[in-house]
Amino acid sequence: MLNARWGNFLGGFLTVAVKGKYPEKLMNLALARGIFLWDVKRTPEGICFRIRNSAYQALQNLTEEHGFELEVINTEGFPFYRQVLQRRRMLMWGAGLFVLALYLLSSFIWVIEVNGNVNLSTETILKAAARHGLYEGAMKWNLAKTDVEDGILKDLLQLSYVEVNIKGVKAQIKVVEKVLPNQPEGPCHIVARKDGIIESVLVLKGQALVKEGETVAKGDVLISGIVFPETRLDGEDGQGVMHPQIVTAQGQVKARVWYEGYGECGLTTQKSVFTGRSAERIVLVTPWARYTLRECGEKFNQSVRNQKSYTLQSPWGKWGWVTTVSREKETITLSHSPDEALDKARGQALERLKRKLGSGGKVVDTGMKTLSCPADSVVRVKAYAEVVEEIGVPQPINLEANAR
Repeated sequence: MLNARWGNFLGGFLTVAVKGKYPEKLMNLALARGIFLWDVKRTPEGICFRIRNSAYQALQNLTEEHGFELEVINTEGFPFYRQVLQRRRMLMWGAGLFVLALYLLSSFIWVIEVNGNVNLSTETILKAAARHGLYEGAMKWNLAKTDVEDGILKDLLQLSYVEVNIKGVKAQIKVVEKVLPNQPEGPCHIVARKDGIIESVLVLKGQALVKEGETVAKGDVLISGIVFPETRLDGEDGQGVMHPQIVTAQGQVKARVWYEGYGECGLTTQKSVFTGRSAERIVLVTPWARYTLRECGEKFNQSVRNQKSYTLQSPWGKWGWVTTVSREKETITLSHSPDEALDKARGQALERLKRKLGSGGKVVDTGMKTLSCPADSVVRVKAYAEVVEEIGVPQPINLEANAR
């Protein structure tokens, strides 16, 4: 059935009306001649039906031979559309040129978007991409994404990852910047940024002043930037002379540190909730005064106000209006069982503990301790964690103070 419809469309078909006495006779003659008819309908003056374009001449000869009148009501199909288009060649040329221009324009990159950069400027990344063929107006079929990605990584050492995606006429450059440690300029010590018990010491440059198992406090020097070499004999008297060397201390010092998180929850707590009631006020603003246009609702003891203003500046002052919507709130008292209060306090303590924990440490022990007594109206809980992490931070050496 589908193939027949496509065949009729490609060859074209007509809707014709046959007028005369006994039009059924013409139908029988047409079918005997092999003329295919469909959608046959009776009309007040005869019948109408559809025939293929190729059978129209044969049907017309039959009507003339037997005294019938044939009228074409409608024409459909590709041949008739082609005739219309041939009469409108400029329209076809314009449509063809439009499609061609659209295809050519879509073959270029017109928008470039950079995502992921924090310290590195977007302009710097775009310049590096342009050096390797990715710029506004570049042709997509001459662009090798892998070459662009590798080129940007080679030019910008601050980046650790580059990905180029092209969708339509838009190119997106996703970058990930390297996380570099803050290296001080000039000589420095490595000092403790918090209290802890030393777990391991790795010295790359400098002199270690602590060892495993020692307790250190915040600010203690862990790796000194002032290195004293071994004593050597110098001079005729054989006296030992010390020659200290000032360097930029480098190394890694890990220690056991402790974090705590506190949480509490009362057996009865108060909470503010919206009642569902609201009030609205609309004020007209003029350069000379304010006029209340509408005010509905009551004044509430507790409420949250949302104000929107629409004003226009003129030579005489501001014109406009201000809409204020107040939503009533009330304070309700909630009761908790001891177990519910304990769960809420624990959750609060764990949440605060997680915010304090860093991402570079290794948790070796955790625990939870209840601080309140059963008779207290407030349940208090402390969560703690023992973590092994890097505690060393650089601290510049004051050369003037050491010289004195």
